[in-house]
Parts: sequence; structure tokens; C-alpha cells
Amino acid sequence: MTPVYAVYGVRLATTHPFAFRMAPSTGPADVTFDVVEQGPLPDGWDQGTWAYEAASETGERVGGIALHQEWIVARFFDRADFFIGPGRILCHLHDPAYEFAVEIWLLGTAFALWLEARGVPTLHAASVDVAGRAIGFLSTNKGGKSSLAATFVRSGDSLLGDDILALEREPSGGFLARPGYPQMRFWPDQARLLLGSAAGLERVQPGSTKLRVPIGPPGFGTFTASPRPLAALYLPERDGSASIEIEPIPLAMAVTELVRHSFLPGVLEALGMTKRRFVVFAELLRRVPVRRLRYPSGLEHLPAVREALLRDLGEGVEPLDR
Repeated sequence: MTPVYAVYGVRLATTHPFAFRMAPSTGPADVTFDVVEQGPLPDGWDQGTWAYEAASETGERVGGIALHQEWIVARFFDRADFFIGPGRILCHLHDPAYEFAVEIWLLGTAFALWLEARGVPTLHAASVDVAGRAIGFLSTNKGGKSSLAATFVRSGDSLLGDDILALEREPSGGFLARPGYPQMRFWPDQARLLLGSAAGLERVQPGSTKLRVPIGPPGFGTFTASPRPLAALYLPERDGSASIEIEPIPLAMAVTELVRHSFLPGVLEALGMTKRRFVVFAELLRRVPVRRLRYPSGLEHLPAVREALLRDLGEGVEPLDR
């Protein structure tokens, strides 16, 4: 029987041997995944127009996004093509040396595209479950989203996701944060501080010092496998100050920040999905506050940052005023 996993609020059926820790599930699959020796499109399909192109420093195309028939095709560094269809995702791996990257690409770009094509917005954010409510930390330049999330997990809160925050609209008008998968990625210094040691942790990929950290027994912390109401989103900024500041963001800026911190902003714009997402984000801001978080650099400050965020949540943070 093909294993089924829960990820981003859907059931994934696949025989792929994940190195990442995944959450098992039951029931009929929403989407299947397979690595195939030949893609579903005829030879020469990639000679046509690409909706989005990624180029090397010399200007040579090394990847991109194309639309062909019912497929969204994502090419990764000429090493693999992912064919993303309504009920299945296929990977044609050109270079076996990159087998380690298949699940990284699947659980990142490929799944984000699959979700977005079905009207599920994805943000580049880490998220945690705090007493039954979700809070998200948007990925900013050196903002420390994973360190913030790990601090909450270490303190007894549960992980929802480390990299992608998939949003689900409730019938009542609110928004749910869908869980990702039970794993985080730490730099060695993060692992030593938060876990006491980096011993026994495997690298995310060759050539990188970043480490895979399984979440849940017998690993680190706990994982929430069910969606949680989204209570707040934070834009973290580390600086040289000694104080912790949490402040609201003006409405127009907040919409722009949500678009900018989507998981695939450039790709979504090229595919014509941005306008629809503006509407969703405008509605989200009527329900969920977005705040800027400024805090001192240094992992030793993170427990105090968590306490400040808990106070902010305890004060009943409100959505932005109209």
C-alpha cells in the first residue's frame, strides 16, 4: 500500500523515501507524487515560451516555470523538471547526483505552486501553535524566523511549519494556518543553543552546514498536525538595539509586505496570480494583525522576545483599522 502523508492541509500519496520527517495520514490522497524516467510531455516541449526564467550570472537560463497543457512545469538548475498537475506531481530527475534535492524541491516550490493553483495562498514564513492559535513569522532578510519559531517550540509551544505558511479561509471569514511537516532546519550554533548539541543531526544537503532537526518524539519539541486559527503575523527585524519593539504596520504597507513575502512572489506575478492574492490579503488584514517586530541580535535574547510576543497576543492584538 502506498504511504500517505499529511502536508500543508492535503493528503500526499507517494513511495518516495523521505529523509525529512513527515506526518503520516490515512484516507484517499488529494495528490500523488512519483519520480519518473520520462516526463508526460512530448520531446521539445521546453523549446517554447517560459512564463518565468531563472538565469545564471552569465545570463544562461538554468531554470524556470512553464505552462503546458494541464501542467505547471518547474525546472530546477537543469537538474530536474517537476510537472505539477491537478491530482499529481511528477519529477523527472535528469541528474541522479541531485536525488537528495527531490524532496527539498517537492516540499518547497512544487507544493507551493500546487497550492497556489488551487487558490491556497502561501507565505514564506515559519509558524507555531500557541495555546490553539497560530502566529507566523514572515521571512525577512536575516529576520530569524526559524530561530523565533524554535524558541517557541523549545518553550513548549508546537511547530506548525518552518518555511511555508499555507492559508485556508474559514466559512466564518477567518483564516487558518495549515500545518507543514514535522521538521526544522538549524544552523549549528542554533542547534547547540536550542538543543544543547548538534551531534547526530544530518545535513539538509551536501555542501551546506544547515542541519535537519526532526520535530516530535524522540526529537525536538512537538508538532501540531491540524490547522489553527491565525492570530497574528510578524515581520521580524534584528538590529543592534537593546530593546524589543512591536508596532502595527500601515494597511497599504501590510498588503505590500504580504505580497512581497509570498513564497514565490516573482513566479506568481509571472503566472498572473498576484491580483487575486491582493484581494485575499486585503480580506486577511481585516481579520489578522500584521506587526513589525524589532529585537536585538543574538540567540540569547530570544526568550525575552517570546515573552514580549506572548504579551502582545495576550493583549488581544487587533486587525488594522480601516
